[in-house]
Amino acid sequence: MAVLLAALLFVLVTGWADYVTGPDYSFALFYLIAVVACGLLLGSPNSLVMSLFTATVWLAADLLPREPIHGKALAWNALTRLAVLASMGELTALMRRDRDELASVAARLEQLLAGETELARTDALTGLKNRRGFREVLELELARSFRARTPVCLAYIDIDNFKTLNDARGHAAGDDFLQRVAEGLRETIRASDVPARLGGDELGVLLSDVTLELAQVVADRLLDMVAAVARLHPSHPLGASIGLAYFERPPEDANAVIAAADLAMYQAKERGKGQVAVWLEGKPLPLPAAARGVS
Repeated sequence: MAVLLAALLFVLVTGWADYVTGPDYSFALFYLIAVVACGLLLGSPNSLVMSLFTATVWLAADLLPREPIHGKALAWNALTRLAVLASMGELTALMRRDRDELASVAARLEQLLAGETELARTDALTGLKNRRGFREVLELELARSFRARTPVCLAYIDIDNFKTLNDARGHAAGDDFLQRVAEGLRETIRASDVPARLGGDELGVLLSDVTLELAQVVADRLLDMVAAVARLHPSHPLGASIGLAYFERPPEDANAVIAAADLAMYQAKERGKGQVAVWLEGKPLPLPAAARGVS
């Protein structure tokens, strides 16, 4: 409403100036500015109202000049001015509508793109990040930790004897087991930690700003969590083997961290499964027995 009132006032001032100065000076541009601005800011109905009002004021300025214009010339000028003003107002209103529609479409496309991007980095079964999404987060965390000189730890989790469950009960049972483990991951780790499904029955957790002792405690809790889920299938020897790759000064390459955690996980399996093996700065480190059994 304020814009419309301002435009009406602008046209009245223009009409007064047009009347005072007489036919020697043209104010067509100023009349046109008011109509175009109204169409651009307020849209079609208001632009038509402004066109009619402007043409009326313009006609009034011509009716009382120092040298009056009469007859057909006056009518012709009034009609052509109204047509030009109305056309320009409508064209401007259409431009405004198209601009708003394009902005709406662009916003929708941006939302869809963001959704597709997130889906491309999310595991459909568990809702955790997939390997691609996890790697991107890991690379960002390594860069942050390298600058802040803070440690980084990656827990690589492999479900022991998972194939036996799939073979005996089918993939639906296996999928349900992984979903329950994924939910247990979310409940066990901190909000700042990042869980992921790295592939098949392999999961990962990025632990940032954590001590080695706390990382071992978290790994033990994860073993207990998987064991609790495994009790739903007592006829199958399910469990987990976890490899911890701990870096006081993290490398710049994410592959080095993932490879160390993977090797640590295989070391845990070689020691009899259901255990945690630690690699410190990319080298194996025996896990003290006292670190086991933490609830």
